[in-house]
Amino acid sequence: MANLFIPGHTVGIVGGGYQGRMLAMAAKNMGFRVSILDPNKQCAAADIADVHVLAATTDESGLISLAEKSDVLTFACNSINIEAVKSLKNHIAIPQNIELLELAQNRLLAKKYFEESNINITPYEVIGESADLDLAIESIGLPAVLKPVEQQDGKKQSFFINSLMDIRNSLELLASGPCLLESQVDYKRAIAVSVVGNSTGNYQVMPIVEISPDPTGRFHRGIVPARIHDEVAAEVNRIAEEMALSFKVQGVLTVEMFITEFGVIYVNSLNHGPHDSGDYSLNLGVLSQYEAHLRGLFFWPIPAQKLLSSGITLPIQQKQLVDSISMIPFHENWFYHFDGVMSHKPEEIVGHLTVVTEDVTESLKEIEQTNIWEDIFPA
Repeated sequence: MANLFIPGHTVGIVGGGYQGRMLAMAAKNMGFRVSILDPNKQCAAADIADVHVLAATTDESGLISLAEKSDVLTFACNSINIEAVKSLKNHIAIPQNIELLELAQNRLLAKKYFEESNINITPYEVIGESADLDLAIESIGLPAVLKPVEQQDGKKQSFFINSLMDIRNSLELLASGPCLLESQVDYKRAIAVSVVGNSTGNYQVMPIVEISPDPTGRFHRGIVPARIHDEVAAEVNRIAEEMALSFKVQGVLTVEMFITEFGVIYVNSLNHGPHDSGDYSLNLGVLSQYEAHLRGLFFWPIPAQKLLSSGITLPIQQKQLVDSISMIPFHENWFYHFDGVMSHKPEEIVGHLTVVTEDVTESLKEIEQTNIWEDIFPA
C-alpha cells in the first residue's frame, strides 16, 4: 500500500469544466484537497478548488505548477499536452495510463489500436484534404460521419454526411485539420460501458448505458440499463474488460459501441476518466463514477457496481435552464445537477437531469410533453 493516497493529500485535476467540478466535489467528500488547472477564472470547478492554476490545460509551465501543488494528477478534459505529462511521470503520481490518454485524444491512434487488437470497428478513411473526401466516399460509401483526428474540447467533433449535397458544408470541419471519415453503420443501439480499476487486476464493470448522440455527436440522452439482450451485454462487458486489462486501467475507462439489429458489435471510441453517459451513477448507482474514478487512482478498493433503479439522464443546455428549473415542483423523481455557472452560448451544457423510474417508456413520454428537450432522439 505504498502508493495509497489518503485524506489530506491533494489531487490535481487538469480541466475545470463540469467533469472537473464533479471530480473536485467527490474528492472533497473523500477528505482530499483539490488543485485545478484551467484558463477560465470562473470555470465550473473554481469555487470548489483550494488552488486554481490559471493556464491552458495544454500549457507545460501550468502543468508543472499544478504538479508542484499536488500529490496525484488526473485529467478531466481531452486537451492534454501528452509530452509534458510524460515528462512529469517521474516527478508526481500519474496513475492513469498515458497511452490511454493519448488514444482518447487521437482518433487515428485509437483506430490503429482497435485494429491491432482485432476489435471490430466500422470502415474508415483518413482525410488530409478536401480532395481525399471524394475518394473516401467512393471507398466506404454513405452515410458517413466526418470527425477530426484530434479531439479538442470546445471544438466541433463530427459532421454527418448523408448525401453528396452535404460535402460542401463539411469543408469547414475539414479545414480545421486532418479528419477521419467513418462509415455510419445501421445500428439499433448505441451504448457506453465503463470499467473501473485500481491496479490490483480486479476490475468492476458499471451498468451498460444506452446512449443517443445529438447531430453534433455530443451525448444527448442516456437510458440505464441499456435495452439489449443478455448475451449481447455479456459480450460488451467482455470487450470492455479486456481493454481495461490491456491498459492496466486505474480509474475509469469508458468504451462506446454500436449494436446492430442482429447483435453485431462495433467499437466506436474509448474515453479516459468519467464520461457524460455515467452521470446516472450519482442517483442510480452504489457509487458515483467520480468517486469510483478517484478510488481507482488512490488505490482504494472498488465495490461492485450495482444499479439501484432504472433511469434516464439528459444534459441541460443554457437555453433549457429556465424551463428545466420550472419543472422542479412537479417531479419528485427528477434529480438535478447544475454546474454553478452561466453561459452566453445557448447550447452550452450547464448541468444534467437524472430521472429515476421503473417505467422508462412512460418517463420518456413525460419528458417529451415538457417540450424542453424537443430535439431529443425518439426512443
